[in-house]
Formats: sequence, C-alpha cells, structure tokens
Amino acid sequence: MDELLADFIAETREMLEASAGEIVAWEADPSDSARLDAIFRFVHTVKGNCGFFDFPRLERLSHAAEGVLAECRAGRRDPDRALVNAVLAVIDRIGELTDMIEAGENLDQGEDAALIAALAAESDASARTPIPSATTSLPEPVADGEDPATARPASAVQRSIRLPVSLLDEVMKGVSDLVLARNDLARRLRESDVRQEVEGPFDRLSGILVDVRDAITRMRMQRLEHLFGSFPRLVRDLSAELGKQVMIDFEGGDVEIDREMIEIIRDPLTHIIRNAIDHGIEGPGERLRNGKREIGLMRFIARQAGNQISLVISDDGRGIDAERLAQKAVAAGVHTQAEVDAMSEQGKLRLIFAPGLSTAERISAISGRGVGMDVVRANLEKVGGTIEVSTTPGKGTSFHLKLPLTLSIIAALTVGCAGQRYAVSRSFVEEIVLGNGTGVEFAQVGERCLVTYRNRRVPCIALREVLGEDTGGPVRWERMRLVLIRLATDEVFALAVDEVFDHEDVVVKPLAPAVMSTKLYAGTTLLDDGKPMLLLDIPSIAASLGLMDENARARDLHGEDTDTKDDVATFPVMLFTALDGRRKGVRLNLVRRIDTVDRDAIDIESERGQVVIDGVLIPLVGHEAGTPAGSCCRLLRLSDGTNEIAYLVADVLDAVEVCGPVVPGVQDRKVEGVVLIDGQPVCLIDGHAIFADHPAVPRHGRTPVCRLPGDNEWARTILGPLVVSAGYRIASEAEEAVDVAILMDTDPEPETASPPTVIRLASVPGGGNRDTIYRYDREGLFAALQRASSGDAR
Repeated sequence: MDELLADFIAETREMLEASAGEIVAWEADPSDSARLDAIFRFVHTVKGNCGFFDFPRLERLSHAAEGVLAECRAGRRDPDRALVNAVLAVIDRIGELTDMIEAGENLDQGEDAALIAALAAESDASARTPIPSATTSLPEPVADGEDPATARPASAVQRSIRLPVSLLDEVMKGVSDLVLARNDLARRLRESDVRQEVEGPFDRLSGILVDVRDAITRMRMQRLEHLFGSFPRLVRDLSAELGKQVMIDFEGGDVEIDREMIEIIRDPLTHIIRNAIDHGIEGPGERLRNGKREIGLMRFIARQAGNQISLVISDDGRGIDAERLAQKAVAAGVHTQAEVDAMSEQGKLRLIFAPGLSTAERISAISGRGVGMDVVRANLEKVGGTIEVSTTPGKGTSFHLKLPLTLSIIAALTVGCAGQRYAVSRSFVEEIVLGNGTGVEFAQVGERCLVTYRNRRVPCIALREVLGEDTGGPVRWERMRLVLIRLATDEVFALAVDEVFDHEDVVVKPLAPAVMSTKLYAGTTLLDDGKPMLLLDIPSIAASLGLMDENARARDLHGEDTDTKDDVATFPVMLFTALDGRRKGVRLNLVRRIDTVDRDAIDIESERGQVVIDGVLIPLVGHEAGTPAGSCCRLLRLSDGTNEIAYLVADVLDAVEVCGPVVPGVQDRKVEGVVLIDGQPVCLIDGHAIFADHPAVPRHGRTPVCRLPGDNEWARTILGPLVVSAGYRIASEAEEAVDVAILMDTDPEPETASPPTVIRLASVPGGGNRDTIYRYDREGLFAALQRASSGDAR
C-alpha cells in the first residue's frame, strides 16, 4: 500500500504541473476542446484514485471540478475568467492536500465549501473580461492511464514505467564503475602478452559499455516542456496582479536536458519572468501610446548544440536603461563615477548582475529589491552555465543562457598539484601554456603575480597556494604549467599547476556539505585505477580571490566592446613609489618585467647609472630622485621593443587603469604630464624622453636573438639548448629583427633587404660545402655562434 500511495502522490504532482499550463492555454482559446478534455481527464483520474485510497475530501473537490468541466464540454457553460480562477483554486487545493497526504497529516481538517461554491457560481456575462489569444507550445493532451512525464503525441506514444531517480543514479554508478574497470583492464592487457587473444571480445565489451552508458544517461533526461508547463500559470497570475496583459510563447519544448538541471534552472527562470512582467513589460495604456499592441509577449526558445543547451528568454517591453543602472552602481558604491563613465554600453548593462542593484522605481512584493540577478548568474555558473543580457531601449530585453546538457558527465582536464590529481571543467579551459615558453613573462605586483602571454597580461594564481599546500618556498612560475581559464563572464586568469595530464569525460558525484562549503570543490570523480579525484570549483575560487570583479572592471575600462565611447581616453599604468617618496606612474606597455637585484649590482656615478641583470649591463634611471636604501633594490625594466632601461623605484604599488586626459604643464621634460588616480595627481613618466636620452645598447650589452631553422622537433630539442648556452635568445615566430639565422643546407636564402648573419648546417657529415657545419658538430657550431655575437662574420 505504501508503494501504491507513493505512486499516487508522484502521478498527481506531475498531472498538477501539466494541467495548470493546460488550463491557462484553454482560457486563452476556449474553443480548444482537446485541452478541455485533457483537464477533464486529470480531475477524473484524481477522483477515481481518491475513491480507491479513501480520501473523501479530495474526492469531493475533484468531483465538483469534474462536474463544472463536464458542463463546459457539453456547451452548457462558457469558460470565463471566474470559472477558470475557480478551477485553478481547486487544483491548488488538490496540490496542498497531496502534500498533506505525503506528510501523513489528517485531511479531515479544513473547509472547501467556498471553493466548491465558487465553481458553481455563474458570473455576469457583461462583466467578463476578454482574454487575449496566446500561442503556447505546451504538451499534447495526455491519454487516460498514461504517464504525463513520458507522454508523446498520439503518433509517437511510447510505453513507459515509473522509476525513482535514486535507482537510476545507482545504475549510473554501476556503469561508471564498469567503465573504470574496463580502463584498468585495458591498461593491464597492454602490458601483457595475451592482448591479441582477447582483443576482439574486449572491443565488443567496450562498445556495449558505451551504449549502456549512453542509454542510462538518456534515461535521466527530461523534455523542457515539463519545465515550460508551469510558466503559463505564473505569467497569468502575475499579469492579473499587476493589471497587465501578457502572453507567453514556447519553442523547443521537445529539447531534452538532465532532470537535475531542470530543477536547478527553474528558480532562475522564474526570477527572470517576474522581473520582466513587473518592470520590463509596460502596462496596456503605455504600450498603446508607444505604438505597441496592448498585449505584451514573452518568448522562450530552446535549442541543443552538441553537449550544450541554448535558451533565450526575451520580452518586448521597455528594455533596460543602462545609464540609470550605472548611476545606481555609483550610488551604491559599487563603482566610481569615473569608472562608469569609462565603461562601454555592454559593460554598464552587465551591472544588472551586480549584487544590490535594481532599476525598479519602487519596491514591490514581486521585484525591485536588487537581489536575484547576481544569484541567478552565480547558480548558473556553479553548474558550468553562462548568462548574457542584451537590450534595445523601447523594444525589449533578451537573456541568453547556455547550459550543459547533463550534470552527471562532463568533459574535464586533469591536472596535478603536490602529487594529487584534480579535474577542471573543460568549458573553462582556453589554452595550456608552459611557464618557460617563448613570450611568457611574469611580474610581481604587490601580492599579485601577473603573466603576459600573446600580448595579454592577466592575473596568475598557483593552485598550490589556493589549496593551502606547503610549497617550501616561493613559487617557481617558470617551472609551472599554466592553464588559461576563461570564466562564464569572460574574465581570464592563469592557473599554475605542476602537471597537465589529459582530457577525459568524468562522472561527477556530489561531495559532503562540509567539503562543498570550502568553495574549492564542485564534486568528485574516479580515475581509471579507482582512485578518487576532486573537481575544482573554478568560479568560486576566482570569486574568493577577487579575480572576477578585477577582470570585469579591466575589460570594461579597456573598452573591448565595439560601442565604447570614443571621447574617453583609457590606458593602463604601472603605479610605483619613487625614491623621493612620491607616487609616479609609467605606461604599462613600456614595462617588460619587475626585478629585484642586490645593491652591489648597481653602479651610480653622478647622473650616470647602470645595473647588471642576468649578466647584462643595462642603463639605470630613477636614481636622480634619491639614494636606494637596503641591500635589495626594486627595478622596472622598460623596453621600447629593441632596447632596455632599468628604472630604480622604492616600491611597486599596482597596475591601474587611468581614464581621462594627461594634463601637460610639468617643467621636467622626463614627465609626460599629470593624471588623476583615485582622485590624486600622479606624474606620468615620459618613456619617449627616457629612451631618447639613452642611445642603443651595443650588441655585447644585450642578449642577441637567433632564429632556428623551420618548425621541427630537432631544432627545438637539440639545437635550441645549444643556442641558448651560447648566450642567445630564441626568436619567436612573429619576431622579424634577429641577429643570427640558422638554416639547413636545403633551406633557401632569407628574403630580406639586410639579412642577418646566416649559419648553415649540413644534415650529414661532410655534406654541403666548406661554409656549412655538420649539425652535430657542437664545437664548430658553438664557435660560429660566438663569432656572430662578437660581430665577426667570418
């Protein structure tokens, strides 16, 4: 009996959810007899079940609703608003009683006479309010005895049974364990001599496992129409409460998604609907004055693209006032006036996701408190989803959601840190870079490390430090592997790990609440050998380190969007304290790196200064403002692309964005002008004047550049280390100005007006001519490189 009662409760709830949407659609189109039949069958089924389980109160309610609907089917009564309201009230009461049954409460308490009387009351035809027609792609009517959760059109009816989700989870767990065991067996077979004997059966087993795993995954899927089915009732009730007329349209209800994902996105979508109807869609009078039709429209469009679901929710309301949102941000202290003035239109629009901001003129019971959209974005990011907003003033707003198809299986990158393996959702991974790779440079600014790669400077964090691992000393960034992470909101940062292993699909399982509360992990999975592996919670880690807001602000100030205001000058500046104690700045694009050197490496005589860095003598400036103190000195290494100059500073403060003009008028020719930073004047160093006062460093005073032959593994692994040991730097692909070019004897001559020194290598001993060097003649090649660096081209 307990199992039968549990089935009754589950079936009733599913039919409740489907019927509410059917009633709203039937109200919009009273001539739709198919929907009326579906609603009638629902209350008829509830009535029959109540008689079996002996729930007289529930039976009386369903009997009364059945009688009214029967009159409508026979044409003796019209479905006006009062009748629809009464039927909806009865369905709501049936839902409440179902909850009471599940909780074991007594159903005899309570009175339903008023609800039944409302069903029987005839409304005045002259007071009836016309109902706008609406087009909704809701589920087709459900046949008697059919499970609404698996209902399909009559042409595609499928047999179905009801199973608890927990049982499906157990089956999925078993299949996942089988896959891990298969992988372990495959590794053992590769190491043994019996592989050929079992290769055929093993391949068949692998194929069967893949098919079973896909089938179990599909069993967890549910059509979006079951999520959409509850929204027409919500739209109807909100519209009536606010005195508006709104219809809702669905497209893509047949798209399937993980049932757990449906429950996760239900609240965010509900919040978007409430906001749109409350202060997005205008009232009927205002819409008519603006040349719109009296009835507002909300549209839901769902599409599946690979392993992602794209969902667009749009309305044809007044849109979002980005300027007013920006002023709200200033008033709330989220941004300064200068910062919002420098933001692009899209940057201001993204402020809708900032905590505590709202464009509502008044606070209501529905919306306007400035809470919700930040939670909506946070909840979507936790499951690997994204949300973007676009708006056209006077025409409407659209929210574009991208969601993973399933929560149980995700594509992940496995990385290593302190001897442990961790998984990173592949949706966050943009690129993997070697810490000692060409063009990768690190700089320490305060407590934050910045890395420059592909002419982009982003924050860099070490996974060891995030997880609290004992590093035994400072992080050796050049020995790390950098995983470039792009968050759902387009912020980018580098995650430094010890190793990067492989890409693989992993089955994610939940963790204990105490572990999840650390905001470091999003779940756990198993490796092929059965060992557990934790999935990193990338959005929470970024938020806890302040990377999300910092990058968002930098992106907006850089004006990466095409609609950035042209009349606002913005540029990055490295802020530092000079030796005279004053704050100064230098344009960030001049700063190649930040160094700390011993005091003994600096030689200062009158106005002349120089410093030895990595065995190279570099001109020194900045010492005119004072005398460096202590045993160590901080330097900014400035570069104009060819030459380098070291600028002596007392301390490096931060990399900041400057918005506004550079005000000239300073008498010192080495100062470009004055800028405002945090409301305080700061002198900006003139890089042009500094490099003009210091001629090019002689060749022996800088590291010469050498281009390797072609793009082959031998040149990188064998020739490259020898060239570096001879005192050269390997040229990057985009670098044109080089001192020495090494070519193979089969390569053509360089096509340049003034070719560099060329060293030709022969592929075989004695090959080529007397001007070539055998590629494995270390002494001969080393001598040729030394002659080239000294200017002797013999």
